[in-house]
Amino acid sequence: MCAQSPARCRGVHVSAPSGEMHCEGDSCLDLTQPFTHDTLQWLLREHIVSLVVIAAYVIIKLMLRLIGRLVLGTAKCSTTADVSARVWDPACLLHNVVSIAVGMYTVVTWDGGGHHRRLLLKPAAAATADTCIGLSKPQAFTILLQAAHCLSDFVVFLPQMLGDPVIFFHHAVLLVVSLILPHCPGCYFVVAAFGVAELGSASIAVDAEWRRRGGSSRGLKRVLIFGSSRVINLAFLYRIWQVTPFEHEFAVTDVTDGSLIFKANVPICFLATVVGSAMMLGVNGLTWWRMWIAYRKLKKARQAYYQTRKSS
Repeated sequence: MCAQSPARCRGVHVSAPSGEMHCEGDSCLDLTQPFTHDTLQWLLREHIVSLVVIAAYVIIKLMLRLIGRLVLGTAKCSTTADVSARVWDPACLLHNVVSIAVGMYTVVTWDGGGHHRRLLLKPAAAATADTCIGLSKPQAFTILLQAAHCLSDFVVFLPQMLGDPVIFFHHAVLLVVSLILPHCPGCYFVVAAFGVAELGSASIAVDAEWRRRGGSSRGLKRVLIFGSSRVINLAFLYRIWQVTPFEHEFAVTDVTDGSLIFKANVPICFLATVVGSAMMLGVNGLTWWRMWIAYRKLKKARQAYYQTRKSS
């Protein structure tokens, strides 16, 4: 099966009636064969970076749970679920900080098409049609962090995920999108958008930790920072939309004679970028609305408290 689009086709080519499969490079996998040593070699050759990062995320979060259990103890957290809930926010904050740093570095030092450019102040100079080639490539590392974060949360913090359907849906959509976007045009703006989005998400985690440690916060800063980050990402989404192909043909052919069996236009990059981003913005909009309502309630409670003190 070969997916053909104006951007690039890296699928399978049908050869002579012998039925032997040929690839343009070493990046394709014959799914008709059982899992063999060659399959394992392909996986390690093409995606060793992704496997290591995902494993590191799972191990780090498991270690944080263990440390949380040892530090907090049964005095503050009576169950494992309580420990996980307490550790989840710091784990997310750590992911936010790493993603912001990696995203900024990638954007500033982006190497588009082999020509080194400083693109932070001149995004128009970017090779906007460039893809990140694959999830394990250096320029897609920010996107890889999102996939690793989602997968590791499903593994380590599944009870907390199931307790919040919004977060569960957010992670599910983000995981699927992160696996597709590195192969789509406009990857530079995707990386920039992820970096900005992580900055907004970090504001929530910082505010949560600040309150947990006894700090006073009305929640207005996180509302403004989180909301602003999503508004900025609308501009990046527009730039991505400009270079996203609306045609992406998938064809099924008979390997014995090369005859075409089925062909369909499935604009996978459009679905991942525009539709996926729209779904994410909807989830983020709900998150922002919940924070706004919480801020308004807290503000009214404080106003009522100070009014009572004045009257007394």
